[in-house]
Amino acid sequence: MLAVFATHRSRAGLLDKANELNIASYIVNWQSKVDLKNNCIKNVWIRAGNQWFRLKKRPLPDVIYDFGVYKNSRKRKEKVNSLKEQLSNIGIPFINPEEAMGVVNNKLGFAQLMQNNQIAHPETKKYKKSNLKKMIAKHELL
Repeated sequence: MLAVFATHRSRAGLLDKANELNIASYIVNWQSKVDLKNNCIKNVWIRAGNQWFRLKKRPLPDVIYDFGVYKNSRKRKEKVNSLKEQLSNIGIPFINPEEAMGVVNNKLGFAQLMQNNQIAHPETKKYKKSNLKKMIAKHELL
């Protein structure tokens, strides 16, 4: 069972891929709650076809893919951190932990890191109109 920490419905593609691979999955967000007494997580979202369904509870996951970035709300961030701590304390592993995402979410910084380590990467430039015009002229797809 795979749980995905994400802002509400923001990772439809990941759940669709999990469903395609017959991996039971659901979205956990700041509104979800861990129920250790019943070994479940309450208030989660699943996706079937192109539709979303809110479920009252699902079994605890085997692993969690962490997309739970809550930049604009301190209250939501605190709730998510508490939930993550509870899940981590009972031994559920996290893939893609948020603390590792800082440089990845900074495309220019990530490109620089790759360049500094001689890792091939797409050409990346800081956004400004002149750079955009040059990139459009140079590349078929941006």
